[in-house]
Amino acid sequence: MGTGIYYGLAKVMDGPTYGMVMSVGWNPYYKNTKKSMFVCCSQALVLQETHILHVFDEDFYGSWLRVVVLGYIRPELNFESLGEAQHYVVTR
Repeated sequence: MGTGIYYGLAKVMDGPTYGMVMSVGWNPYYKNTKKSMFVCCSQALVLQETHILHVFDEDFYGSWLRVVVLGYIRPELNFESLGEAQHYVVTR
């Protein structure tokens, strides 16, 4: 799986299924020189951040999260500031 923004479905433990958006990419904290977690069985370290499109009543840290990627939205982008990222989102 290449880096970028993907969409699909997510499920926490045995709960209902919700829409999700997932970012797969390099870790900007390390100036994009490191990736931070395993994806699939590729042995390639990569940051994978999933945003479930639902408001939960409580945290679910330590729970299993299942995701199904249905499609690709766009490539990974770097922004110089939070304001630049916010402008990108608002104008798309």
